[in-house]
Amino acid sequence: MGRVYRAHDTKLNEEVALKLIKPEIAADKKTVERFHNEIKIARKIRHKNVCGVYDFHEEGKALFLTMEYVRGEDLKSFIHRTKTLSVGTALAIARQIAEGLGEAHKLGITHRDLKPGNVMIDKDGQAKVMDFGIARSLHGGGITAEGGIIGTPEYMSPEQVEGKPADPRADIYALGIILFEMVTGRVPFEGETPFSIANKQKSEPPPVPKKLAPQIPEGLNKLILRCLEKDKAKRYQTAEELLVDLAAVEDSLPTTERVVPRRKTITHREVTVKFQPRKLLIPALAVSALAIILVFFWRPWSSLPAFTPPPKIENSIAVVSFRNQTGDANYDGRCFQAIPDLLITNLENAGQFYVATWERMTNVLEQMGKKEVRFIDSELGFELSRREGIAYVVSGSLTKSGEMFVTDIKLWDAESRKLRKAFQSKGKGEDSILETQIGELSRGICEALGLALEKIGPGRLNIAGVTTSSLAAYENYLKGREYYWKFRFKEAKSSTEKAIEIDPSFAMAYRWLAVINDALGDPKARNEAITKAKEFSAQATDKEKLYIEAHVVGLRGDFKTYIQMQDEIIRKYPKEKEAHWNLGKFFSRAVGWLDSNRAIQEFEKVLELDPNFASAYNMMALRYLDLGRFEKAIELLEKYASVSPGNANPFDSIGYCYYKMGKLDKAILFFKKAIKINPDDLPGTYWSMAYVDALNEDYAEALSWIDRLIGRTLPPPAQVKTFLFKGFLNLWLGRFEQSMLDFKKAEDIGESAGNKEAHFVAECWRSIAYMEKGEFDLSRQYLDRWLTGILNLYPSFAQEGKPWAGYLSGLLDLEQGKMESAKKQLEEMKSLLPAISDANYKDLLNYLNDVLACEIDLREGKPDIASIVKAFSEDRSFLAPYDFIWNITDVIEYLNAPPYVRDFIPRAYLQEGKLDQAIAAYERLITFNPESKDRRLIHPLNYYRMGKVYEQKGEKRKAKANYRKFLDLWKDADPGLPEVEGARKRLAAL
Repeated sequence: MGRVYRAHDTKLNEEVALKLIKPEIAADKKTVERFHNEIKIARKIRHKNVCGVYDFHEEGKALFLTMEYVRGEDLKSFIHRTKTLSVGTALAIARQIAEGLGEAHKLGITHRDLKPGNVMIDKDGQAKVMDFGIARSLHGGGITAEGGIIGTPEYMSPEQVEGKPADPRADIYALGIILFEMVTGRVPFEGETPFSIANKQKSEPPPVPKKLAPQIPEGLNKLILRCLEKDKAKRYQTAEELLVDLAAVEDSLPTTERVVPRRKTITHREVTVKFQPRKLLIPALAVSALAIILVFFWRPWSSLPAFTPPPKIENSIAVVSFRNQTGDANYDGRCFQAIPDLLITNLENAGQFYVATWERMTNVLEQMGKKEVRFIDSELGFELSRREGIAYVVSGSLTKSGEMFVTDIKLWDAESRKLRKAFQSKGKGEDSILETQIGELSRGICEALGLALEKIGPGRLNIAGVTTSSLAAYENYLKGREYYWKFRFKEAKSSTEKAIEIDPSFAMAYRWLAVINDALGDPKARNEAITKAKEFSAQATDKEKLYIEAHVVGLRGDFKTYIQMQDEIIRKYPKEKEAHWNLGKFFSRAVGWLDSNRAIQEFEKVLELDPNFASAYNMMALRYLDLGRFEKAIELLEKYASVSPGNANPFDSIGYCYYKMGKLDKAILFFKKAIKINPDDLPGTYWSMAYVDALNEDYAEALSWIDRLIGRTLPPPAQVKTFLFKGFLNLWLGRFEQSMLDFKKAEDIGESAGNKEAHFVAECWRSIAYMEKGEFDLSRQYLDRWLTGILNLYPSFAQEGKPWAGYLSGLLDLEQGKMESAKKQLEEMKSLLPAISDANYKDLLNYLNDVLACEIDLREGKPDIASIVKAFSEDRSFLAPYDFIWNITDVIEYLNAPPYVRDFIPRAYLQEGKLDQAIAAYERLITFNPESKDRRLIHPLNYYRMGKVYEQKGEKRKAKANYRKFLDLWKDADPGLPEVEGARKRLAAL
């Protein structure tokens, strides 16, 4: 890229490296602009193994950048001088390079030109990756020069050679070549021309490193060859994944080989200068401006806010990964997480410690930029403890001799890193780890910390009694839990079911299976799993018992107790993310308990504990939408997209945000983007597209989106909603017979899946459809079945559900001409309202009161226009929390449903003969107003009724236009409908 100089910043009294960009590069304006953008990206990388970039500057025709000055030599020079490196030195350097790359990759940056010449080794043996200035954002385009790909052929991945986009796996390939070179003294592919070398990268298998360097261990040989796979899908997928295997190989070496040896500093191409322009060929103005550049553009590391450790928590402990010294790789997973987690669970259940759970430690690791690290070694454990205020760290190892298993642990003071005590427990057979060893080691830790065992209580340190007697079952349970938090629910279910297959009485696994089935939308399987969890809950920890009982009471509809139990979990286990997540979801979704502010508080606590928990950003954004804070919602959704790259859901939610803002065209763009990213797993986006098209009165397109979902493999709740939505649209368009079939299909799916709630909702819709069709006995029959079923399912919903039933029953009475019965229903509805605690829901029920009261007045021919205008012209902001267009079964759609079309105001004006006011009111009803919070659909019958008013007023042209609009929308309506026949006759007469 250009020559490098050591320069001295006189203002800050700091040495910096000054890299002069080659003139042929500097002459290209596009290149200048590109470097400006790339340096902005590179400056984001702040890691001990990345050479810091300070700024990029243009002065006249000269371009130069300033960066951290590293006293040492580049790795290329080091390899050239030493010929080959020892295995320990090579591994230590590779590990540091991988850690630096991992930080860059986390920020969405790939190097693209990684080579030994771009790695500096400082005087203390620390490796630093340089020249991210020509890296590109993973979200941007490639960089080419005269049709050639920027890079060095000896270190280019096959995909780069072919001109394809480079992602982090290209850097892993380059690191594999660097490792190959460090241990063998040569690169794997050599040739006389760059083209011949590049061609070998994509077509020839690499030499086996161990044949060139027999001294390297087989583990390192396999590691290098995996890095050099031609198919990037077969390589290590992340730097963190590579680091796990590097650590394993490094741990197998003698201790003396694990650290890069200190050596005398040798600088490469260093020139100490006094800023003499003629000698350096740098314009004088550029030189004199250097101090200003450094003052105004350089952000030195020292200016970053320092991390302040929290206060130390008394009796707090972290348990990190154990070393697998059995010689059997099958024990890697058990040592890395399962055995430490068992010890964590046992110590937590003792009730005398604050124990950092495995989820908590992985959340902190993510914040440290180590998202994919599986093996938490002692060093990481000490750093985790410093960040969490934890007093003690436990590390350990597992060895095996014949049938004898030996577990060794060490208890460290986290702050001083001094060994406090070492313990050992052994037993015959793997089962002894759970049956005796974890308990013995837990008791040893308690005694070492001065805790009296008699205070803990009998049985509390018996891990097998509160989890499982099978290490394999526990390992699969942990995998299921890990998959769940990554929202990979199918894999989570598979692993958790394996745990239960091994141990059919594993209560904790059943509880997690219930949670997973809930996420998959399978209530029947959820209920079966939580019933089993309750059955075996005597064999669960205190914390798990609380979770199990909370789940049970929540399904029973005892929401007050549910909230109390989640709060109790938080009080006893203050860094328990799951309880906050459960409460946030509850206050977002539970009819009668909706509380956007409380939900936001809970999601904020989730994000305090885990800033990378993507779905919390989504859920919190939706609550801000409920509150009308659109800019805040979009800000959170953009953050959601940044922490969850490749996920379609953020774009779906941004589309919904624009829908709420009334920007329907933008909403459609984002919905389509979400579907393009993930066309198979987002049924809600299809519902959203259908709803927006229906709002634009393009019902054919709306139904086409629904039909695209039908026939796909969807979970039962999604199938139910799809058919309910289709049934609703057909009902809306006068296709009553088809809507009945759709509602019946939804009902059957819900019944066969054991989803009673979906089944009952479908019955409610059938009641509405029968009401429209004029089959009132069947309508009332289905209405009664819906209410009885819902109250049996959720007894506590009686208070909230009966006003709904009263409203629908009152409408049915009016259709049957039972005026007195309708009035009685209205009075009963009013009597039930004072007991409703949810303010939003009470507002909604008051609105339904107004609807029923208005219908009664209109049908009695005595409308109070002033009251009607007041009731139906004011802003209905309380409807916002119910307006989820992808949850078409939610209550907002009942307000759209026939037999009325929300034309109370124009009908009232008509009864008083005020035709102009009636027409104006109808025009408002059929005109979409983006400024309004009202997103209800425009009922086609409005056009028919408005046409009659225009005809009455003598405006034949407008009357005909409205009749035609109505007939076009209802062109496929059932034959013989009086409205269709009436419109045709009136149109023909005009």
